[in-house]
Amino acid sequence: GPTDTLLFVVDITSARKPLTRAEGTTVRVKRKRLPTVRSGKGGKPSIKMPGGAPPTSLIVQPLIKGSGPKVQKGQVITVHLLGKVWSSGRQFESSWGGRPENFLIGKGQTLQALDVGLVGQTIGSRILFVIPPDQGFGAEGKPSVGIRGTDTLVIVVDILDAA
Repeated sequence: GPTDTLLFVVDITSARKPLTRAEGTTVRVKRKRLPTVRSGKGGKPSIKMPGGAPPTSLIVQPLIKGSGPKVQKGQVITVHLLGKVWSSGRQFESSWGGRPENFLIGKGQTLQALDVGLVGQTIGSRILFVIPPDQGFGAEGKPSVGIRGTDTLVIVVDILDAA
C-alpha cells in the first residue's frame, strides 16, 4: 500500500569495470580515401576528412582490434563515440569528456549502420563508420543537430563493455 515500507536484499554476484578507451592491436587500414583517425590525450580520437566525395556505401573499418568478447545482438553496450559530418567536418556528437553512452544493440534503438556494424566486434575495439545518408538519419536528416538528409556521417566508436 501507499504507506508500506519496502525492504530489498540484493546479492551482488559479479561486477565489471568497463574500459575507458579502446585497447588492443592496431589494424592496418588498406582502403584509400577514408577519414584519418588519431588518438589524443586519454585516447580521445580526432577525425580528419579526406578531400573529395564520400563513399556511397557503408564502410565499417576496425582501427583497433580489442581482445574482449564479441558484442552480441540484444546486449546493452557501453561506448565512447565521436561523430562528424563528412562534407563540413562539423562535430555533431561526442561522449568524450563526459560519460560513455549505453544502448541496446541490434534491436533498432540506434542508427541502422551501428546496429549492424557493432554486432560481432570485440570489446576493446575502435571502429570507424562512414555512413551514407540512407543508413544514417535518412532523407529527413536530424535538424536538431544540424544534419541534413544528404549528409554522410563519420562516427568513431570505442567499444568499452557489453552485457
